Amino acid sequence: MACALGTPKRRPESGIYWFRKRVPDRLKAKVGKSEIKFSLRTRDPDVARLRNLEVMLEIERAWAGYTGVDLVTGAAAHIRCKPSGPPRSETRASEQVLLEAVAEAVPVTLRASFESYAQEAELAPATVKRWSPVIDRLVEHLGHDDARRIARTDIVAWKDALLKEGKASRTVRDVYLASVRATLQYAVDQGHLPENPAERVKVRVKKSLHEREKGFDHEEARTILAATLRAASERTSVEMAAARRWVPWLCAYSGARVNEITCLSG
Repeated sequence: MACALGTPKRRPESGIYWFRKRVPDRLKAKVGKSEIKFSLRTRDPDVARLRNLEVMLEIERAWAGYTGVDLVTGAAAHIRCKPSGPPRSETRASEQVLLEAVAEAVPVTLRASFESYAQEAELAPATVKRWSPVIDRLVEHLGHDDARRIARTDIVAWKDALLKEGKASRTVRDVYLASVRATLQYAVDQGHLPENPAERVKVRVKKSLHEREKGFDHEEARTILAATLRAASERTSVEMAAARRWVPWLCAYSGARVNEITCLSG
């Protein structure tokens, strides 16, 4: 992240560094263009990185609040008025401070985090299709898409709201919370979040009641084995008729499953 934020583009023909940044889709109408670019007016890479970060911080702060987009023009003018740059001994320290400030200013969105996670983890298309609306649902519930602003209490409140709507507790646990927890953990692993607010949020799922033990009782076993003695239809192949006759008996004698017996025939 630091390298991406702190590395401006250098024009090969002139050697002068330029600031370039894509405008978020939600702000293209306000900004009036899809990309911001202007000269940083220096060939010094250290000075260029510092100026690039200064502009980045100013723009991200403006965009984060959906206001002050005209600061882009002001940032370019500010660069034109700057002297050649601070002494090199001061540049590195200033660059680190700005890197940290820009990292705080750049929003960590849930949707973008999920898209990156899905791509890196190579989630199955069916999983992406199932989980993507869940992320949108959480964003709608929160009223924003900034992962940094999510607290554990927000996830708990969302979980409670889903249960009150009638969502099955198992679905809330295995789909809703699972997708959000994985997405936020990915953001933590990338260094974008300090912790995962959904990590310890749990849903109590009622255990299934087993009214009887697994397997057949004597009467059921007698019915199945008696059926093997019936004559097969004329349309039944010799192999199928033999399987229907002997597979149930072999299973009853050995305790093996049907698929374990039938695969031995190959």
